[in-house]
Amino acid sequence: MILSELTKHLLTRRITISELSRCTGISRPTLTALANNTTTGIQYDTLNKICSYLEIDPSLLLIFIPFELSITINKDLTQFTIKITDTDVMQNIKGTDEILNIELTADIEKIEDETTQKEAKPLYLVTLNAESSIKYQRVLDKYLEDYKIFPLTEYIGAICIKHLENHTDDFYLHLENFGKLDKWDVLDLVISMK
Repeated sequence: MILSELTKHLLTRRITISELSRCTGISRPTLTALANNTTTGIQYDTLNKICSYLEIDPSLLLIFIPFELSITINKDLTQFTIKITDTDVMQNIKGTDEILNIELTADIEKIEDETTQKEAKPLYLVTLNAESSIKYQRVLDKYLEDYKIFPLTEYIGAICIKHLENHTDDFYLHLENFGKLDKWDVLDLVISMK
């Protein structure tokens, strides 16, 4: 799967999507879809304009994650499932011996405390359970360089937000255990499973 790091480049340069749209002539919906990683493709002309304006190489705008993700949230918004699978190409190359096929579950907790009530925005805390977190860490360690973990986490967050927006108004989202954990954090998770 390919992810865009447009959001990161815009934030570091303090450029808005509207400004980029005005300067490049690319429509806001196209740029928003690219920034949110909801686009299914990008034209070379669009890629060229963005890279020219930001003065970056395409390899800094698009990154390759060597697996596919699909995310589903249950109807009562208490749990979601992430399926991590090999890309079709990798399945063909590997044959049937070592196919990546992992299912992770995360709990969703709606928190409404004094802070969120003042702002009238609930906080949805999405936490990978311990067993899933350990599996996820193994995938990160085996398949991803560190610089690709943040865009992947950002992508997972965007998909969660998209699912939750169908059921609720304004809210905050926090993902727990989706970053790279050090060995002591993983050990704590292992101990908490027992």
